[in-house]
Amino acid sequence: MDIEMANKLGEALQAKVLFVRFKWPELTADLLADKFDIAMGGIGRNVERGKIFAYTSSYMTFGTCPLVRQGAETRFPDFSSINRPGVKVILNQGGMNDRHFTPLLTQATLLRHNKNEEIAGKVKEGTADVWITDNVEALFWAKQIPGLIAVNPSKTFTVGTKGYMIRQGDQIFLNWINLWLEQMFLQGEVQKLEEQWLGMVMK
Repeated sequence: MDIEMANKLGEALQAKVLFVRFKWPELTADLLADKFDIAMGGIGRNVERGKIFAYTSSYMTFGTCPLVRQGAETRFPDFSSINRPGVKVILNQGGMNDRHFTPLLTQATLLRHNKNEEIAGKVKEGTADVWITDNVEALFWAKQIPGLIAVNPSKTFTVGTKGYMIRQGDQIFLNWINLWLEQMFLQGEVQKLEEQWLGMVMK
């Protein structure tokens, strides 16, 4: 979804879009080092990064939920059912969810992986029982990989907002992106992409 949004942003700017891969632990350093102009890969807005970077207005409210193999959704309906001895929980190494849930998962066995695109496969193959991740990501992978399911994606463990992130100091560009985002919502473009990639329109 963010890739399509980036391409639409490029069209509106009449600019060529170049995609740069990053790893969550390196996001701050990479943006500060000018390795890319804007971070659009499912970026949660938080006050700590907000001290360093400029965020656009929110384009999505999200939260965290479990991604599990189909058939296990009744076994893991809530956080207390996950935080138990013998339950293998995988987290995206270095991300916000790693920092948030590591001190809370006092009973479960914790696993970490630093490549987001591989974690759903770890659940499918049984290396992990549960991936606690954004409901957006859980819905996406449940659509992409048969046999996986997002558990209660509308009843999340946490709540936050997503936005795009740029370096501080360019208020004119930030204002323009916010106007563009508003127009994308008014035209129904964001909602179409949510339905296409996630199977539901987010709030």
